[in-house]
Amino acid sequence: MTNIEAVSREAQPQGTTGEYLRLFGGKPDMVYLLGGGLIKDPDGNYQLSGYLSPNAHGLGGGIHRMEAAANIAAVFPTLPIVSCGGNRGADGASPITYAAFVANELQKRGVAETSIFEKGDVYTTSMEMVHIIQTAGKLATLGYDEARIVVVTNEIYIPRVETSLWALARNYTKFLPKNKYEDFSKFGESFLADLTPYAHSNTQILFSACEAILSVDNPAFAEYYEGIKTTDAFKTRQGHELQGLKDLMVWANYNSRI
Repeated sequence: MTNIEAVSREAQPQGTTGEYLRLFGGKPDMVYLLGGGLIKDPDGNYQLSGYLSPNAHGLGGGIHRMEAAANIAAVFPTLPIVSCGGNRGADGASPITYAAFVANELQKRGVAETSIFEKGDVYTTSMEMVHIIQTAGKLATLGYDEARIVVVTNEIYIPRVETSLWALARNYTKFLPKNKYEDFSKFGESFLADLTPYAHSNTQILFSACEAILSVDNPAFAEYYEGIKTTDAFKTRQGHELQGLKDLMVWANYNSRI
């Protein structure tokens, strides 16, 4: 492990309640932890990726999403946390899903098992956004029409995932059938039944960078992340993300957002 990576793995001090309230614009009602990939360490054990354990796209960072969620839970211990991801490693051989792996890591960091909900049957950003909208719609139907759902991911991914949600919520009939990876036809009326109350509610779906969360009261992490942004791995991933965002805009026919 390099020195710069070791900094990120040190115990992260938890921010005060007031600092998180300012960061999220109020108290969250739910945290969504977006999925990612599992990698193998030199001993052959599956692990969450760090920034310096790049994946096929040029950059990892899943461990920091999990660490950020654990920090939030330390401040809001009864807050529901949804762990997403059906990935079972690049070789597909992990005995548990990414969602279950993250759930275990959260518990090791003191998060109550009863606060963690696994969503291990989603594999792409589009599927994650579908589930988030469905959850928001169900909350609105139950009377929680001013819920604040905080979606935790890495800063570099936010433009693409935020745009995926935007395109999905505003024109799902055009967006969903164009996804070449999954069959969305099964959602149909059931998705619309959740989308409608969400669209007419005051529910906020907020995308929050794990780097901002981990930098609360921790200048060492902020400095570490600034160093990461100078690496080739970060720049490679940045290029992939920008191209993915452009493709998404054309794909969903929302070119005005580019």
